Amino acid sequence: MVTLSTDRMALTVDLAFGGRVTSLTDRVTGRDWLMQGPRAGDVSEAASYRGAASRGWDECFPTILPCQSAGWGERLRDHGMLWGRPWQVVTVGPQHLEAQFQGDGITFIRRLTLQGAGLVAAYAVTSTRAAPVPYLWSQHCVISPVAGDRISLTGQGRMQAAGNAFDWPAHPARDLSRVGPADEGFVLKSYGLTPGNATAQIGGPKGGLRFDWDGTEVPALGLWLDYGGWPEENPLCQVAIEPTTGAADDLAGAEALGQARRLIPGETHRWTVRLTLTDPEPR
Repeated sequence: MVTLSTDRMALTVDLAFGGRVTSLTDRVTGRDWLMQGPRAGDVSEAASYRGAASRGWDECFPTILPCQSAGWGERLRDHGMLWGRPWQVVTVGPQHLEAQFQGDGITFIRRLTLQGAGLVAAYAVTSTRAAPVPYLWSQHCVISPVAGDRISLTGQGRMQAAGNAFDWPAHPARDLSRVGPADEGFVLKSYGLTPGNATAQIGGPKGGLRFDWDGTEVPALGLWLDYGGWPEENPLCQVAIEPTTGAADDLAGAEALGQARRLIPGETHRWTVRLTLTDPEPR
């Protein structure tokens, strides 16, 4: 485990388990924004990502859900090659951690830098494989909401969920800006394209967490809302805010939409997402 901190933010990273950020705490309010829980789930090639695994902040690459990929010449496992597998430290200090995963001809690097209430996550991925490969990346940040929280989005186009398009937050089933109770029985995964600067925020009387990114680098947003609707065996209450390179659940879907990225041997792709703690809103 590696812990980084400022006077406002504290962050813990489990390098041995996929570089997972296990804790992101506002030191003023004491609120830990990430869904808590121990390491769980099968991290072999037969991995199946279920509720016990849905914790913390993971990186999904080169897919989210499992799928067949001709470009990779194999079936890609659930949540991709990084999830649950060891990373190595490149450099570390009191307010920064650069760590990498190396395997299957891919070097995936993430540098976390804290300053005050802000955190910059800077990414770089390089391939030494013999041929180009497609990929989908998602910042899989699973948040533990509380009563009174609301979700706001800016910079997105129309959202898509299960083949239906809608303008945020007016989904046919409910007002999506309002976080639901843990027993509502509601679950929804939606996507929106982000052509320019974009923001996604969750917040309320106990503070807020905001994500900012440039749509030219990260052209889409995935939003997972689960208020007692998944999994069937032990339903959870969680929200996942997921800046992503494609508006799809898996690499095959991103390729079908023409939104998969293509990594050429020797080439490095870079992008950045900024997270900021915000002050509590008036009740």
